[in-house]
Amino acid sequence: MQLCSRIGPLPYTGTMTNRSKTESVEYMLNSRGSIPDRQTAKQSGRFPHPAWCTIFAAGQYYDEFPYTDKSSLIIAADGGLDYASSLGLTPDVFIGDNDSQMDLASRKELSDQTTVIPLPAQKDDTDLMAAAKYGWSQGIRQFDIYGALGKQIDHTLSSIMLLARLAQAGGIGFLHGDHTIVTAICNATMTFPEGYVAPRRMISIFAQSDTCTDVTIKGLAYELSHETVTNHSDFGSRNEFRNNTASSIHVGSGTLIITYPSEAPYPTIVTRVKPLPSLGDLSRTVSQHLAATDKD
Repeated sequence: MQLCSRIGPLPYTGTMTNRSKTESVEYMLNSRGSIPDRQTAKQSGRFPHPAWCTIFAAGQYYDEFPYTDKSSLIIAADGGLDYASSLGLTPDVFIGDNDSQMDLASRKELSDQTTVIPLPAQKDDTDLMAAAKYGWSQGIRQFDIYGALGKQIDHTLSSIMLLARLAQAGGIGFLHGDHTIVTAICNATMTFPEGYVAPRRMISIFAQSDTCTDVTIKGLAYELSHETVTNHSDFGSRNEFRNNTASSIHVGSGTLIITYPSEAPYPTIVTRVKPLPSLGDLSRTVSQHLAATDKD
């Protein structure tokens, strides 16, 4: 079911640059272009790189309509299946420990084409992290994630940590919730085209790394030029877009967490981080860190 027509990302494009007299390769994320549809990808046995992935998590949902179409891999992370099914979506993958006690065998939302990946409850990864690892293993580097903000603060924090991990691995993740988007960039430039954003709809920029260097902000109400930002300061909070003005956020070294209104123009991210081949293996066994008395 196509909920919203959006054209997905182009393949990564490597362009040689000469920054600070050193040669580097840049990788473009989430540009607009065409990619093979999901059925073609299924027939080939592997989703195309770099299609994007829509993950439905088991957290809080708001009155927003998720972006997804035939070219995105849809993953329901445990209780996120309920929300996906409320939209009439059949996920390509269901993954999780089923701590919500769903009767999966009776769920009509899970078709014969749905890959079901059961995980133990006492594992090292969250269901959301497991979903991201699976998507990454399919060659996907861009993730739109719903139901990962709000409700429980520890889930929200772990979701933001996932964003940092994706960025540091050469990918990009977007958390959607309450008309706000949260993302992270690492050694990258994020560019918003000109457009209209209502007054007092803020964009905030925080250092996730201990130190972020060569931070440059252009086109926003408050600008920076080649500054160093640390993660023990809220210096970047409560900035604003300027109407009909393109803007950009650049970090030379380090990871930034960025929050911005969902109605902002769709950004382009260019990173100098070469994508890793893997985010790590799925946690399919009970954690070795579990206290011995709890393993019985």
